[in-house]
Amino acid sequence: MPHAALPHHPRRRFPLALMVAFLICPAVLVLAPARVSAQAPVQTKESIDWLRFDYPPMYIVAGPHAGQGYMDKILELLIAKMPAYDHQVRVANLSRIMSELEQGNNVCFASLFVNEERQRLGHVSRGKTTLLPPVQLVFRAEDGERFTAFGNPASLDSILADESLMLGVSDRMSYGIEIDQTVAAHQHQPNVFIARKNASRAISFR
Repeated sequence: MPHAALPHHPRRRFPLALMVAFLICPAVLVLAPARVSAQAPVQTKESIDWLRFDYPPMYIVAGPHAGQGYMDKILELLIAKMPAYDHQVRVANLSRIMSELEQGNNVCFASLFVNEERQRLGHVSRGKTTLLPPVQLVFRAEDGERFTAFGNPASLDSILADESLMLGVSDRMSYGIEIDQTVAAHQHQPNVFIARKNASRAISFR
């Protein structure tokens, strides 16, 4: 993923509520231009442009449970605690979100795996909101003997070394530092397919 040269932004003191979320954003706050009035000055609010994507149970953007994801609820709490700002919430896929961050657009995204490369894209909050279960290898019962041969716990490095198995993964997703590094070490193998348009949200084998 190419690195982005970010524009210079003056230091700001962010509200405490903003630091609760696990955020990555080139510039969290955008100062809206003020209109000059002959009668009375018009005060304008700074705005925060939030992005979310379809990733249940974190974000749910469609269906009967739309807006009920746990990150949807955390985002609602953050917005409620910051009435001094105008809040815009948009839905985009992860590829678009990462592109906006790379381009230095004034956007903010709550809950994202942060690695060394992503830390260069903007400001990352200290607080964390997302706890994920351990990564698990899921396979069909009839394939049990084939996959248990890779150990318990299974070795992802050994699995990827078996070129009879094909790996599909999205290049915009991060699965944690260790998994990202292991996949990167095998990315040029013929059995490793990296989708370039956010086509997959999970690692899958065939």
